[in-house]
Amino acid sequence: MFEAFETQCSNNTLKLVNFTVMKIATYSCRSSLRNLPSLQPFKRKGVTRCNTLSADEQFARTFALYLALMIPKVFQSVAIEDRHRKQTCINSDGSEVSKIVNIGPLGFAMAKKWLKLLSNTVTFHGWIMSPQHARMDLEVRETRQRHDRSLERESKAQKSVREYMRLYKSVINRTQGNGLRIPKFHQLLHYVNQILKDGSLLNIDGGRCESIATTNHTNPGKRTQMRLESFLTQLSQCHYADVTVNSASENSKNAYGSLTFANKRNVEQQNDPHCFGGTRFILSIDNNSPDDSRNPTLKFVWQGKQPSKCFSQQLCSALSKRLWLNDRDMNCLSLDSSVLCATEYYHNDITYRAHPSYRDDGAWFDWAAIAWEGSGQSVPAKLFMFLDLRSSEFEVNRDQQHEEANRPRIPMRNHPDLQYLKKEMYVVIQTSLEDFEDLETNHRYRSKDELSRRIRLEQSWRIVPVTSITAPVFVIPEDETQMNMSTIDHFWVREKLEWPGLFLS
Repeated sequence: MFEAFETQCSNNTLKLVNFTVMKIATYSCRSSLRNLPSLQPFKRKGVTRCNTLSADEQFARTFALYLALMIPKVFQSVAIEDRHRKQTCINSDGSEVSKIVNIGPLGFAMAKKWLKLLSNTVTFHGWIMSPQHARMDLEVRETRQRHDRSLERESKAQKSVREYMRLYKSVINRTQGNGLRIPKFHQLLHYVNQILKDGSLLNIDGGRCESIATTNHTNPGKRTQMRLESFLTQLSQCHYADVTVNSASENSKNAYGSLTFANKRNVEQQNDPHCFGGTRFILSIDNNSPDDSRNPTLKFVWQGKQPSKCFSQQLCSALSKRLWLNDRDMNCLSLDSSVLCATEYYHNDITYRAHPSYRDDGAWFDWAAIAWEGSGQSVPAKLFMFLDLRSSEFEVNRDQQHEEANRPRIPMRNHPDLQYLKKEMYVVIQTSLEDFEDLETNHRYRSKDELSRRIRLEQSWRIVPVTSITAPVFVIPEDETQMNMSTIDHFWVREKLEWPGLFLS
């Protein structure tokens, strides 16, 4: 499939795809979600200048191509960029000459087919590698269709596989050998019966055996002299050295005797499942600032190494107005009070990061799913800062005043959607708008796909409790450079557990 993509696209398109994949691979490293295919092999050279790839890396390359085609500029280049091919022409005197001939662009319809094929390949792989399958999707159901009076002859899974094969044949023209009339392609039709017979294909997958052979045989064997009479002896010695070094390395991490070692993060997680970590800093109002009192300057006191870059001026201005100025009839902090902030948040063995310059190597603002009260679904949001208000002093706390006076709570004027802050742990987020896909349908090269969903970030920030964070999500900006932090248009890739269902739908 990748060889056909290289053949059908122009050189300029391939250069743009390589550049985009390298940026996506760099951006995807700053994500808490780690169960997706790793794009590390394509971080430096892209997808067309790779060395020998393993099976997992070949699938990761397909996933990287899908992410690249979801960006409008790349999809536009695939559709309208003129292609040139080297052809042999015969002159009038019978001599042959090679010329570069323009064969025109690939076309919008064919580009959409490529995007659909890559998306279906990703979901098909997720269905094949699923540890369990529903029997009702594999067995033939003896029911009549609405428009067809005949009985159904195939199961739901078999129909999905056959439709995928038709799409594959319509997009890829295999000219070498016997075309697509090969056993590997025909084997796809037998997967459903194989699953009914032996269960999940992971039960009979030979990939794990090859992986063990690579570790125990191939890697130590590369350090031998490759002499047949002494190969097994040298291989056993190299393997014994590997086992000894690995065992010593593991044992050095354990404590012995009276020496005790405890990770501070694990201790905090045992006491409180929601805990902050990473580099911490104190946030307060700078009283010596000559700025206007209604727009004060924030003072950052880092407890560790001060990063090379700080948070944006717009975010700092919004925080100062909300936390220390009572201009919206809400409670706020006293002017001499400070806020303890953190750059990491730990929950369920997952680390969420919000750092303006992580290890002096660029910003790391993670993405997470936020559960809103009264809503049955989660929305993706970008995390910017973690706030710990448990030790901060509030200037006005109307909740306590009304409770002490035993009077009903006075509703906030003109801001019924905003809540009072309490002595809890919060996170500053930038969430996505609702129904963005229904509003933005005029872009010709912004294609829709079931595997991902388009989102647009709000132009303002929100302060929500950290308990509203449910899980990490994988979000990629639509900007082909992947470097602009002010990009508001993104696409959200669905969870890996949903891929098998998307293939069968």
